[in-house]
Amino acid sequence: MKPLNKTEIKQNLKNNVEVKIFDQVSSTSDYAKDFTKQNDVKVPHIFISEQQTGGHGLHQRPFFSPKGTGLYISILLPNFKVDPQKEGLITTGTVVVVINSLLEFYPQTDFKIKWVNDVLLNHKKIGGILTEVVQNDLIVGIGLNLNTVNFPKELKAKVGDINSEKPIDRNLLAAKITDEFLTMMHDYQSGSFLLEYSDKLDTLNHQVVIKLGNRTVTGIARGVDQNGALVIKEKNGKIKTISTGEVVKVTSPDNTYKG
Repeated sequence: MKPLNKTEIKQNLKNNVEVKIFDQVSSTSDYAKDFTKQNDVKVPHIFISEQQTGGHGLHQRPFFSPKGTGLYISILLPNFKVDPQKEGLITTGTVVVVINSLLEFYPQTDFKIKWVNDVLLNHKKIGGILTEVVQNDLIVGIGLNLNTVNFPKELKAKVGDINSEKPIDRNLLAAKITDEFLTMMHDYQSGSFLLEYSDKLDTLNHQVVIKLGNRTVTGIARGVDQNGALVIKEKNGKIKTISTGEVVKVTSPDNTYKG
C-alpha cells in the first residue's frame, strides 16, 4: 500500500490543519493527548501512524494496528467546548463521516454500524471510533482495517478488513475524513446525521445484550434518540435509553419476544 505522505495529505485538505505522520507510535490518540499537554495548540491537528503498538478503543480494548494495512488517525480540536448533553453525537456523527468517506472509494460496499462506535462489514468489525475530551480539547481517534489480513487467531471470527485486493490511497482518505469531520463538527449538536446513522444501524430491531459496568440489560433495539443514545424495549415492555455501554451480543428476536 502507498506510504502515508504529509505533503499529499496537506494538498488535499480544504481546511487549515497541521499534519503529523509517524512510522510507529503506541497510539495516535495517546500521542495527541501528550502533544496538547506540552504545546500551545491553536489549530486542528491530525496524527497518523503507519503502525500502532498500543492502539485501543473503548475500555482500553486493544485495536490490532499492523504496519501499512490500515488508517490509524486521531483528530485534535483544541479549545473546543463540548456540550456534555450532546457529546454522544460526536461519536455517532464521526461514524457517519467515516462511512460516507469510505463510500467515495468503495461505492458498492454495504457498511453497517454496531452501536455506538463500530463500523461493520459482513458482520465483522472493520473500524472503530474513540471520542475523548481532555481538559479543553477534543480528540477523536479512528482506526480502520483497510487491507489487513493477518489477524491474530483470537480476532478472526469477529474482525475483518474492507478489501485485501484493492488498496486505496490513504492520503486521500485521511484528507477526506478530516475535512468531512470538521464540517460535521460545525453543527454536530443538531444531530442532522442521525437518520443516516439509524439507516445503517445493524443492531436495529434485533435483540441486544448491553454491558453496563458489572451488569447487563437485554432488549430489542428500537433506534437512537436525539442525543445518539440507544433506545431499547425490555421484555417487560419498559422502554430504556442507554447513553453509555457496550453491545456485547446481537441476535434475532426470539419468537416469543417480538418487542
